[in-house]
Amino acid sequence: MTKQRRLHNQGGKRGNGWKRGMENLIIALGDSGEDAVQPMLGVVKLEHNSSEGDLWHKRLNAAIQVKTGGNTDHVSIRESQLDTHLVQCQGFPYSHCWYVFVKYRNRKRREDGRNLRLFQETVQEESEVPDFLGRHLKGVYVVDIKIVDALRHKLGATGWVRHGNGLFPSLEIGWRFFEKLRHSSEDVFRAVGLDPRCFRVRSHQAETKFSGHTLKFPFLYALDSRLEKRRRISFPVLKATEASKTA
Repeated sequence: MTKQRRLHNQGGKRGNGWKRGMENLIIALGDSGEDAVQPMLGVVKLEHNSSEGDLWHKRLNAAIQVKTGGNTDHVSIRESQLDTHLVQCQGFPYSHCWYVFVKYRNRKRREDGRNLRLFQETVQEESEVPDFLGRHLKGVYVVDIKIVDALRHKLGATGWVRHGNGLFPSLEIGWRFFEKLRHSSEDVFRAVGLDPRCFRVRSHQAETKFSGHTLKFPFLYALDSRLEKRRRISFPVLKATEASKTA
């Protein structure tokens, strides 16, 4: 993923607390999101700046794109990026494509009653970013690209992101969508024109470690049901969570 793409895909838009000069911090935030997700899913990193995605699940041959965003914002996917990923996951070079959405807490009440945007107002150096995410990570959602595409066709382009020197249409997804997927997935699938029988949705309260912090957060996956029938969907973060419960 290029620096320009990552800046704007991670919510790097001016306004809402984002300021000039924060580009390197936002890039570091995207990198930390990938670093946090990698051991959770048991995947490897793709070549840096790869247009194919950020991570690769070798056993299931799934390319993975990671989007990291604060709970006060939405996450944005450039339509042209989504179209590129749709083409590459038709069997070659990948059998599946997933989007992983990483949510972090980005709001705290000031003493004067106003809201503080934690990342924009407390992180000053790139070296501080992993610790920030380790303290404030609040959710990880793994979603099949077919669900994202169906949502795009239902809503159309809902925003714009800058890429290079231009503005491009994007799909903006609010965090409430994942809560709806968690609690009433069949209704969500039908609303976007998908057959609920084609997907398996599982939600867990996960526990893992990142940057020296013990993380407890909702972990959800909504993936092709054929994966569970043929090869069983299993991620290290879920095994570690079960082990900690029985210890």
